[in-house]
Amino acid sequence: MEGLSNLLRISLQVLLVRAVNSVIVASDDMRDLLPQNDPLLKKCIDPMDALVRTTIKWMQSAEKEMMHLAAESPAWP
Repeated sequence: MEGLSNLLRISLQVLLVRAVNSVIVASDDMRDLLPQNDPLLKKCIDPMDALVRTTIKWMQSAEKEMMHLAAESPAWP
């Protein structure tokens, strides 16, 4: 396991040195190779986490728009 952890760490460092701002790590198994407090994990993106966060922001935006439209529309008789 330590060998895999070292290979992942080296790979991430090479990508980050070559002007990559962040790395998408699509496998939880790969994320688990590094300790949770590893600074390299701050540069890694979990695609499911990104999808959930974006969906929540989109829904909140849509909800605000619906509330705005409801406030502008005349009341039903």
